[in-house]
Amino acid sequence: MINCKHQDSEYPKFCPTKELTTDEIIEIKELYNEDDNKEISRISAEIEEEFYCKYTRVEEIIEFAKRLKMNKIGIAACVGLMEESRTF
Repeated sequence: MINCKHQDSEYPKFCPTKELTTDEIIEIKELYNEDDNKEISRISAEIEEEFYCKYTRVEEIIEFAKRLKMNKIGIAACVGLMEESRTF
């Protein structure tokens, strides 16, 4: 199976994409084209393009949330990082 990015080589052995059936690929494409998913994917790509290696991950998440007009976001952290997670 030809890879998806440049279509010039094979998928690496560890890639789960090569195990997908044609029906699964069709279903995934349909899910990506649902309005909410399409908007989230578009904004996510914009954030990466504009701020990769310029913003911290936290700053990227804040910008992502702003563009999606979110008022609240939550974070999940392990017990060992509870003090650090309170920073935000």
